[in-house]
Amino acid sequence: MCFIIGGATTPGGSNINALYACYSDSMTVVDLGEFFYSSMGIDYAFAWYVPWIGSAGGICAGGGIDLNNTISGDTQCYDIGACTFNAVNTDLGPLPQPWLSGGGAWKMNGSQYELWGLNGVDVAFDLL
Repeated sequence: MCFIIGGATTPGGSNINALYACYSDSMTVVDLGEFFYSSMGIDYAFAWYVPWIGSAGGICAGGGIDLNNTISGDTQCYDIGACTFNAVNTDLGPLPQPWLSGGGAWKMNGSQYELWGLNGVDVAFDLL
């Protein structure tokens, strides 16, 4: 299974907040709902699978750019086991600064999880 978040329905606009689960074994896509940390949609957001959210982990999104070209510093998580979107900035807190256009990863550091934001740009569109 993989997850798809955000994006745009047209080049340069129509940003969406969608979260989809894609099941390769059955070739199906399920609409899980929408992140609501940006009322104007998110494009180029960071995303992470976060194992410690709920009973089955969570899909968390952060940053991204909206239709007004405002870059977000907020995060929000979808609890896979409960099938619910948690409140904005509750699980991860805000990003260290507003970011867009990067990748997300996590790793274990001893017994602690670390979330990583890879590459991307800041509000001045300077590379991170």
